[in-house]
Amino acid sequence: MNIDSVILLFLVTIFPLLIFPVKYQSRLYGYIFAAQNPVAWDTFLVVKVWALLFLVIFMGIRMLSCHIMHGKNIAAHSRNESSFFLGKSVPGIMCGEHVLAAVLHVLAAGLAVLLIFSTLFSVDAKLSLLGADEQFEPLVVLLCYMAVAVYAGWTRRQMDDKWLFDLLSAGVAVILIVSGIAGAIQRVGFGDEAYLTLYNSNYAGMFLAMLLPLCYLGAFNRRSILRGVGAACGVIALICTGAKAAMAVAVIVFVVSVCCLAARRGIRIWACVVLTVMIAVLTVLIFAASGQGRERTAASVSNVETMSDGICFTREGEKLLISFEMIDEEHYEFLLKDGDGNPVAYEKNDEGTRFVPSDERFAPYEFTIADYGDYYGFIVYVDGREWYLAKGSDGEFYYVNGYTGLDKFVMARSIGFDGWESFATNRGYIWSRSLPLLFGDVMSEDAVSEIAVSEGVVSESAVSEDTVTEHAMIWRAFIGYGPDTFAAVFPQNDVAKYLYTDLPYKMIITKPHNMYLQLGCQCGIPALLIFLAIVLLKIAGSVRTRFQTWKQFLNQRRNEYANQEKNMEQECSGLDSAILLCVISFLLMGMFYDSSVCVTPVFCLLLGLLRGKGLIRTDKDN
Repeated sequence: MNIDSVILLFLVTIFPLLIFPVKYQSRLYGYIFAAQNPVAWDTFLVVKVWALLFLVIFMGIRMLSCHIMHGKNIAAHSRNESSFFLGKSVPGIMCGEHVLAAVLHVLAAGLAVLLIFSTLFSVDAKLSLLGADEQFEPLVVLLCYMAVAVYAGWTRRQMDDKWLFDLLSAGVAVILIVSGIAGAIQRVGFGDEAYLTLYNSNYAGMFLAMLLPLCYLGAFNRRSILRGVGAACGVIALICTGAKAAMAVAVIVFVVSVCCLAARRGIRIWACVVLTVMIAVLTVLIFAASGQGRERTAASVSNVETMSDGICFTREGEKLLISFEMIDEEHYEFLLKDGDGNPVAYEKNDEGTRFVPSDERFAPYEFTIADYGDYYGFIVYVDGREWYLAKGSDGEFYYVNGYTGLDKFVMARSIGFDGWESFATNRGYIWSRSLPLLFGDVMSEDAVSEIAVSEGVVSESAVSEDTVTEHAMIWRAFIGYGPDTFAAVFPQNDVAKYLYTDLPYKMIITKPHNMYLQLGCQCGIPALLIFLAIVLLKIAGSVRTRFQTWKQFLNQRRNEYANQEKNMEQECSGLDSAILLCVISFLLMGMFYDSSVCVTPVFCLLLGLLRGKGLIRTDKDN
């Protein structure tokens, strides 16, 4: 086992397990929607960021030392054989593999430039350079992802495919066994969704579903008990996480894995494709029927406005304006008006703890005084939800967020999912409010300039006027808002979050729960398109190779083919098929989950290892 094998094995097995409590200065301190505590703690992410940085530095030293010691011209090697950046390229596409390799290099360089450019014009340089709370994917981490793919492509050409397949599948089996034990302990001991050492259950599910194909095909190809046990433990851990999208993808990928093995044994590809599609449709239907597409409740508050003279609730077409005045520490009064400006009387409820309007139109409403520590306000109860409200020192009315900050409600612009905000565990709401950010279409200055709060008192804006002006410019669609700035630009004070979802009152939306929206909003649409181009070119090459192999197997005389190519097919195609399925699994889950420093480095490693060079020699090759 050489040093490159150790590095690959470390990234797949040890890196995800790293945890260590780290105290740091909160990156979101000063934003009104966040906790006003300058000190924060992290156990799962920061240590992985530092480990990734040191690992990438070591990778660079390793490649440079090989170049110096052995006199290898890496650039020439790349031009002569394949794409250095992302492994071997696809012959026959775009006028040959040399052209495709050059295109991949240009795309990778362009993506790096766009990431740097987005950081330079970030709405919050601190977030883009140091990383945001609960995410920690600043510019340097994004560049490290690319460096891991570079190193993986370079390493793939130095290692034997059979050895690499055994190494990766055995390593993955070990990490899945550990995950299965940890997941069962967490689920039984804490009675909640298992998160392993990957910060939350979504990332844990994403990691497990991505690596399971290596165990599937490793167990089938090698008839290994270790890999079989690893696959079983991985499935147990995945169930313990409760990550539904990851489980759905794992089912689909398992069927595809079975179809790959069936195709190699002579079953027609079209039958495998039909079976895969049927399983995929069935999985999606089960997923949709499990309560993931809840429609908006009809009888509920449709709008809440924080106005200068009170808080206006709109429910079933009827408006109720609630105003509050604190006379002294023991005396206060409420003033209620309907939509026509007519006074509405109120009285205490039967328990004597809350006030209720006397008008039958507003029977569901209850309200009472609230002590927020430094000031008094009031709470309105309606349709099972509590609204924390107050009158500021400036005489204006505000809502009180979960961290005692006073803010104004806005009705943020949205695209799609109207009435289906709760789709896929409230992702419908998050996506509908993220799409305008993707296209640089921001609601208003008030919606994007977050107000800093000091000891519960409204102070000056934490975002400069120049930054606010930049938010409203369409060119944000091209450069994004900057790496790791999603929490700063998402409309945290959008009233629809409290109206149409069951998100907790203190919930801060720090990520769009969609990897593609995440990249597009933060780094711009061109960066997203370049990323997709690189990934699709790699996948297209690998898929082309797999279909070439299967077609050759089906069309040639099978005995002759088996005698001539059996060893090559088992040692190479099994590895590449497994890696391809791992990459596709991650990309499918990216529709529901975000990129994370816990998982994405392993994906970049697999993407770099993905090879598209044909295994079947053609007349041209001969």
